[in-house]
Amino acid sequence: MALGAGAAGAQEGKETEPELSLEQLVELNAADLFGGKLTLERGRFKLELPGDGSFARGFDTGGAAGGGRSGFASDQRQIKDETARKALLEGAAGAFSVAGLGGGSAVSVFELEGDWKVAFKLRMTGLQAGSRFTLRFNLDPKGKEYIQSSFFQDLQLKGKGKTKSASSQDPRFGRRPDQWFDQRSVGVPVEIRFTDGTLSIRVGVRERDGPGEKGRGRGPRGGKKKARDRERHQLVEAVKLEGIEAPAGGRLAIAFEKCSFLMSDLRIEGKLPRKWLAAEVDRLRRAGKLATGSSGEAAGAKGKDKVAARPRATGKDGSDISKPDPEADDDL
Repeated sequence: MALGAGAAGAQEGKETEPELSLEQLVELNAADLFGGKLTLERGRFKLELPGDGSFARGFDTGGAAGGGRSGFASDQRQIKDETARKALLEGAAGAFSVAGLGGGSAVSVFELEGDWKVAFKLRMTGLQAGSRFTLRFNLDPKGKEYIQSSFFQDLQLKGKGKTKSASSQDPRFGRRPDQWFDQRSVGVPVEIRFTDGTLSIRVGVRERDGPGEKGRGRGPRGGKKKARDRERHQLVEAVKLEGIEAPAGGRLAIAFEKCSFLMSDLRIEGKLPRKWLAAEVDRLRRAGKLATGSSGEAAGAKGKDKVAARPRATGKDGSDISKPDPEADDDL
């Protein structure tokens, strides 16, 4: 059948339309892939999670809309208790990213690869002898390989080969967290880096004193606004673990209990995880939900088709791999 001039032109235009690169597809589908505000530059990404539910999109919290039973509030409007709102939000430093209330666990829906950095400000309340705040890095899909830290005081590598660990050599971080962490601070800066096989954690210490000095667990006296105005921190190395060959990438997990916290100005940046992204783009494409144009139109979308479910962060036995490893804590 002969095509008319208009149809032929349309057909030619369709055939010559350039295929989008992985980076372009990632930018168009950033909300589905990372959950927050994404910036790409020269093979690297920067992710910001500025509240308004973005944490619940970027992390699997196990609860509807990032609230409820999950223990996480990804929007400050989800914090209903007035005492908690006042303790966490009043005079807080930085922009709200997520709050943790009482206890819960979450694992990122995205993966990190190669070198990366995670930075945030942390405000904590209700710390006690049994409180836990655990982070896992480079967590593999089966939950067997990871690097774990408890309250920034230690690091333990669990994976193939010999288990490695390190504890803080700074006496200021040697006591129980409820004794050294400044619970009156409006936001203690934390920076975590993984580069060239070394994972290091730096924590902010006020320039005029340190967390190991008398009275630091309680912090300075005075109004919260005044405390925020005069707080000036210097990042110091709390702990470092070197010689990490594997895992070289994976998810980020957070678990806590018997405390509450506010995490603000949460930013994650690193090398673009191309292998993981290629698999996720394929998942969206097969489901007909991959956005391929400026209009956000999904290629091959079919009416009521749903996005293919992303695999949940569970171990082989179905356990929650975001939760801290009791054996790891005991070893340290």
